[in-house]
Amino acid sequence: MLINKRYKILEKIGDGAVGEVFKAYDTLRDKDVAIKISKRNPLAEEKLINEFKITSQFEHPNIISMLDFGTVRFCEDENLNDRKFIVLEYCDTPNILKFLSTVDTSKKFEIIYQICHALNVIHRAGYVHRDLKPENIIYDSRTDKVKITDLGFAIIYEKINPNEAPIGTLFYIAPEVLNAEVYDHRADIYSLGILIYQILSGSLPFDFKEPIEIVKWHLSKKRIILPGFGVEVENLLNSMLDPDPSKRPGSISNVLQFLMNLFPGKRWEINFKVRKPFGKEDALSMITDKLDKVKNSSSELNLVLIFGADGLGKTSLIRYANVEAKAMGYETLLINEIQPQKILNFISRSPLIVNLTPELRIRFEKFKDAVDVTSYNLIEFAQFLRELILNASVYFPVAVFIDEIDIGNSFNEIFLRSFLFPSEFSGRKVAVFISGKDENFFDLLVQNAEKIYLRPFNVDEIIEYVKVNFDIEENLVREFAEAIAEYSGGISAVVEILSNYLSQKIGGRVDALGQLSNIELDEIISRVEHLSQIQRQILNILSLEEGPVEIKILNEFFCADIHHELKQLQMSGFVKLENDRVSIAYKSLREHVLRGIDEPSRRRIHTNYAVIYLNQKEWEKDAEKVLFHFAMARDSEGVERFAEIGIENLVSRGDFKKAIGLCELFFDLLPDYLKPSFKLKLAELNIKIGNFKAVLSLLEDVNGVDVFELKSDAYFHLGDTESAFLILRQGMKISDSVYDRMRVAMKMSQILAISGDVEVAFSILNAYDYDKILKFVSKTKLIGDFYAGLGIIYQMRGNLDKAKSCFEISVESRNKKGDKLKIIAGYNNLANFYSIIGKYDEAINFWKRAIEISETVGNLTQTAHIYNNIGISHFKRRNYQSAIENYQKAMAIYRTIGDIPGMANVLGNMGEVLIEEYKLSEAYDNLIQAEKLYEKTGDRGGICEIKRLLFLMFLYVGDAKRAREVFKWIDENCERFQSNIRDYFNALVLMKEGDFKLAEEILFKLLEDETDKEDFEFKLRILISLLKLNYVSGKINNLGKVLDSVENFVEFVDDRYTKALVFFLVSLALDDKSASFRSLNKALYELGDEFSEFAWKVYLEMARYYESRGVEIKYLNYLEKALESFNVLIERIKDVNFIESYINDAENEKFYKVLRSLTV
Repeated sequence: MLINKRYKILEKIGDGAVGEVFKAYDTLRDKDVAIKISKRNPLAEEKLINEFKITSQFEHPNIISMLDFGTVRFCEDENLNDRKFIVLEYCDTPNILKFLSTVDTSKKFEIIYQICHALNVIHRAGYVHRDLKPENIIYDSRTDKVKITDLGFAIIYEKINPNEAPIGTLFYIAPEVLNAEVYDHRADIYSLGILIYQILSGSLPFDFKEPIEIVKWHLSKKRIILPGFGVEVENLLNSMLDPDPSKRPGSISNVLQFLMNLFPGKRWEINFKVRKPFGKEDALSMITDKLDKVKNSSSELNLVLIFGADGLGKTSLIRYANVEAKAMGYETLLINEIQPQKILNFISRSPLIVNLTPELRIRFEKFKDAVDVTSYNLIEFAQFLRELILNASVYFPVAVFIDEIDIGNSFNEIFLRSFLFPSEFSGRKVAVFISGKDENFFDLLVQNAEKIYLRPFNVDEIIEYVKVNFDIEENLVREFAEAIAEYSGGISAVVEILSNYLSQKIGGRVDALGQLSNIELDEIISRVEHLSQIQRQILNILSLEEGPVEIKILNEFFCADIHHELKQLQMSGFVKLENDRVSIAYKSLREHVLRGIDEPSRRRIHTNYAVIYLNQKEWEKDAEKVLFHFAMARDSEGVERFAEIGIENLVSRGDFKKAIGLCELFFDLLPDYLKPSFKLKLAELNIKIGNFKAVLSLLEDVNGVDVFELKSDAYFHLGDTESAFLILRQGMKISDSVYDRMRVAMKMSQILAISGDVEVAFSILNAYDYDKILKFVSKTKLIGDFYAGLGIIYQMRGNLDKAKSCFEISVESRNKKGDKLKIIAGYNNLANFYSIIGKYDEAINFWKRAIEISETVGNLTQTAHIYNNIGISHFKRRNYQSAIENYQKAMAIYRTIGDIPGMANVLGNMGEVLIEEYKLSEAYDNLIQAEKLYEKTGDRGGICEIKRLLFLMFLYVGDAKRAREVFKWIDENCERFQSNIRDYFNALVLMKEGDFKLAEEILFKLLEDETDKEDFEFKLRILISLLKLNYVSGKINNLGKVLDSVENFVEFVDDRYTKALVFFLVSLALDDKSASFRSLNKALYELGDEFSEFAWKVYLEMARYYESRGVEIKYLNYLEKALESFNVLIERIKDVNFIESYINDAENEKFYKVLRSLTV
């Protein structure tokens, strides 16, 4: 039996008041665990949640480790479903008394010390256990440790209420609890006294069976005798069992001190941590408030950003928040490194995967089998992860915690830009929390996120931290905390390191605590210098690598296994160990270590890194690391040898930014003969990421045909076609060979053709004679370019057959040459060709081929353009969902590379889709964002396009006033729109404003204009507008002519939506009821099941028809459909003002009144 796809139940091992306990196998951690599943009642669940939250705070060898908490979402035993559970470490000896009966006295005292130490830590953390007894002490033979367990009844001092029913077990309960008096940690000391007596003697200190007798014993003053253990032990136990709490030991520390005095030669060393949110209570409260609101409100903002400098405890806050989210019923996903396989491994064993749709299941299997991580599949993975979380949130709330991801790593940046679409999380039960340092990055990435700022500890918080983690004399605590605050600046990570130092300094001896006041704090703060030579060397080595280092690499530095030293460094808080990798724990600590390494030592370590990586079996995979370390060692020979393969590694993975950074790092070490080629490589890399201005700056004083081609590309992508052409003319002048001149000529002709100067482009090629050019380039890589340029020219001249033939020859030639970038360009040309002639399926197929190759090459900009183009083709096919999916992929890449024009273009395209789907509120938001981005770049053409879409949106919604305002702006600023388009826009506004006569005149004039007679789509739009005008105005002149024209046009319309609209408008125009009904039926047939804005009006007209015929069943059926369709439409529009404009629009007003008047 498997719980939540992860925990395999092996056997039942216990049953209690709260629930059942099972031994289970954790398939994720690959080890046995214990699972406690609560009963189906609120009190049992509350106790289990309490146990989870409190136990999670302790990392102590003698306190049971809490591993997980959740709700049973999926289990074969339906009786267990929807019940809460906790997962604990498994211990193999639950009967502690039976085990203790087999050990000697020395071992018994050792176990008593372990219990006392754990209980002391619990008390210092502010809790009273309240149910200390043998059943709550278990033993693990594998570690030879006892564990305190069952903290479900534990409570913080401030919440103790003596008026509540006594909590505890009768044999061990303190007198003050029985008397309903105020009690504190000393109630546990009383229970501990009985437990110690029982451990040492094997029996309870009384021999009563009746509860009343046991209560009397607890309340009485007694003197117990424990033969064989001496007067000191007897006196200690009698003081612990005094009915007056004030006469008991003040704390467990006194008991610990007694035990250490009893065995002066024994070492009592226990390492532990208490993970309480010191100094973060307010931040944690904000997070829990957010979790509560997201869980219970559909309108709550879902994203919270947590900012703070290194060492302020962002990671620990995320950990606490994760615990709180689980306790509130969330399924959580914690991401601290972008490793898709690791994330998928967790998801596959969690409830997140239980209710996957078939489509998500296919994608999950695809990513699970993926080996290499590239920029492209990382984008797809981030989008898949977002969709999976949204899918899961339908069934239960989900909290995602992304902790301290380094955005300097381009893969991490790509993931965040692809995953974070807050608008998609809006209204869903998903909360996303991200910790980081770079606020500017996130401000550009997301808007309207809530923010939490962490601050350093103040002195009072350090005092609390010290009190919990150290048993320091009260009179020393404040002085000590003030000194720590001064030296650490209140940085929590530094406070923790210093505290660990002190823990080792006193060696765990209580009698040494007084030495704290004599410790030199300068010695503490410079703790790194007091490490052993090998430990300091480990930190030096780690500090000089960019990320985590494999332990096997470190071992090779020392020619030995250094795992023991790494464990010591981890316990002291210096390093983090995870999955056979190690890194320095804090960035500030790394910087401190780096400052202490002299230059010769740095170079020596970097050289050793390079050599060790080279000695690995498959060193080529890490060639960029070899190159990086040779560069940092200033080893020019190493750089010369590995520059090419190192950069190629990064390029093949699509990590262009890192490749650029590495090129810039070693460029001055290159020999002179390599510098020109690497300068060109740098320019090519900047072209790939869309950094065209950097290309021009880099090549400013460089000449050559290759250079001029790159400069021309940069100018062309910046929209400066004139400069792109002029720079090629310079290239033509310096070309020494026919080959170079022909290269430049072809490039010039392509730019001219794309710019619209088709005849000039053609004349340039004519100047070189086709046959000569073809003969010359047929055996070179230029053959594909030649036919591509020729195809563009033929297409612009309207010779489609020749254009298609040229594009096909171009792709065939490029495939033979094997240049992937050129092949991508060839498929793009073919896709564009088919898209222009309206064959969108063929276009999409060629773009998909281009994408497949692009993913292996790593051209992010090109890939984004392709996704955008695929989206446009899907839009033209009215496949809106696929259009949005591809636009989002393009947007993720554009955001990653900071391509503002690309982002603006995609936002406009998405806005256009949303307008057609009548999701007008979302459309408006997208268009306004796009307009702001275009304004930032000064792109007037882009702004005009957004204004056009805003104009159409206001027309759709019936807002004549705002439509007129936008039209006025377009008329004054957008020369790109021809006069006939302006006239058409004006007629549409006039129709909304009620000036039907003038609108009719303009539309008929446009219909009869011979200059547009070949523009089928434009003429059809005019006819549709005239039919709408006929309805809203009552009657237009020449209606018969319009109907005849429509009948001719509709035969050639492939789009069912447009057909349905035409048939519906015709039905409204016809006086013959039979003919009108036939046309209405045609509209109904063409509508199908897809959403259409006017569907409610079609259903309404059908209802009215059947009402007039007295066919009540069909009348009711179509009326219900009209109401449902109208409600769907209103939900899509969303914005209240838009809705009001829509129902008051002349096109809809009459229908709306009819809809309200009809009765069921």
